[in-house]
Parts: sequence; structure tokens; C-alpha cells
Amino acid sequence: MNRSFAKLITIFLLTGSLLAQAASEPFTLIVGSSVIGTRENSKQDVHLGFNALFNHMISDENIQSEFKDYDKSDLLMQALKNNEVNAMFGSPLEYIQSESWLFDGYLISGLIGKQYKSKMLILIRNDSEIKTIEQLKGKKIAVQRGVIQDLGGLYLETLLLEKNLSLPAQYFSEIVKTDTSNVALVNLFFKKVDVALMSESEFNVAAELNPQMRLQIKAIESSDSYINFVAATTKAVPIDKREAIKKNMLAIEKSAKGRNMLRLLKIDGFKVINLNELTSVRALVEKNKQLKANLHAK
Repeated sequence: MNRSFAKLITIFLLTGSLLAQAASEPFTLIVGSSVIGTRENSKQDVHLGFNALFNHMISDENIQSEFKDYDKSDLLMQALKNNEVNAMFGSPLEYIQSESWLFDGYLISGLIGKQYKSKMLILIRNDSEIKTIEQLKGKKIAVQRGVIQDLGGLYLETLLLEKNLSLPAQYFSEIVKTDTSNVALVNLFFKKVDVALMSESEFNVAAELNPQMRLQIKAIESSDSYINFVAATTKAVPIDKREAIKKNMLAIEKSAKGRNMLRLLKIDGFKVINLNELTSVRALVEKNKQLKANLHAK
């Protein structure tokens, strides 16, 4: 009887020890992003932002973060599907493509120039003879490489198709892909290209640094306003951990490490938004699909 009781106590203590150990194990947030999500940020900066700075910020919540980068959106989508990552940091297009695996109660968007939405602009020099999109045939366009693969490229393609013009690769003599949008703008400013494509928020940031940009350059076309980018967790992330992550992201500018992370990511902060904010992006996707279907039907 005593031996059985002692065995029971041993099992109880062992079980309690294992449960306590499991409870103390930190939850691992694995954030995936593609070249579209990182955009103008170097992989090293984004890795430092998530693996060091953000990791320190959320350590009190018993959460640790890791960052994984992918060369293509398809690879990020596959990683979300296979539970290789449980969060994403990327474009609204990437969210829409992966939303069946992502939490849909709310999204977190990044602020650029204090704005979480921005228009896409097709820019020319004020002294250019070009007045309309139809006059851009055979011209040279500059665009940041992430933008052309994302909403910027989709908007440009849709605009051309809507006007019964060719696809961008055929319409322009050359698409100059730059590392940053500022380089694309500088190329236009110094007449190395005829036209540039970038977001209004990025143009405003560049114009603040160099006021001549606003005096010498203007938009001949602009899109609806689209979300800059989004951060979201998968549905598998526990509610308490998701809320803790959100709380820390929204308060990120209050700490020195948080402000350093924002500088590395080249954003001003984060904002919670509803899924209906994706309406303009979904409308662009659907319009593009319909125009392409009409093109193939001809």
C-alpha cells in the first residue's frame, strides 16, 4: 500500500514537473516574408529587426520570434500552408493569396508617412512632352523591383489593359528595376528614364528630402488608395499570444528598441485595420482578371 502510494506521488510530481516545464517554454512566432514584403529593406535589417529587437520586446510575454525570408511569394504561401511559419509580413496581395490560413479578425498595417494607405503614381517630368499614358509606348520606365511584382505592377498592367494597350513588357522599351523607389525617382529626375512608377507615400518621403522633386515631377495617372502592407498571424496562433503580439506592435514606438526596429523597416508605426480595407485591392485583382480574360478571348 505504501509502495503504491509512493509510486503515485512520484508520478504526480513528475507530471507536474513536465507541465511546469511545458508552461515555461516560450511560444515561437516564425514570421515569413518575401522579397515583396521586405521591399527596400535589406534582409540583414529585417532579420535584425525581428530576431533581435522585436524578440527582446516580446520576451516578457513568453514569446520568441524568428524571421524567414523567401525569394518568391509562392514560397511564402507554401510555407504558410505547411505551417513552416505562423505569421507573415508582406503585401495585401500576398495576404489575399494566403488568407485561408490566416487569422481574419483584423490585420495590422504599417504606416509610411503616418499613412497606412497610398495611391500608386505614374510620374513624369514637368518639362516632358508626354501628357497621357497612351504616349508612353516605347518609353523607358523605372520602378523598384518589389513594386513591379506587387500592387504597382498589377495597377500598371490593369491600367494599360483598360485602355486597350499592350502589357507592360511589350508596351515599354525597357523596365528599369531599381533597389529603391528613390533611385527610380532620381533616374526620372535626371532624365535617365521617361517615366517612374511608385507609391504616393514613397514620393512624399523623397520630396521631403529633396523639394526639387515636387517642383520638377508630376503624376499623369494615379490609382485608388491601397494598403501599404500587412502583418498577420495564422489561425493556429493562440488568442492570448496573438493579442500580446498586437499590443507590443501598437506600442512599438514607445521603446528605444522599438524605434530602432521601425527605422530598420523604414516605417513609422503600425495600425490595426479591418478586412474591409482590402476592398480596393480585391477590386483591382478582379478587374485585372476580367481584362485578361477579355484579352485572351479575342
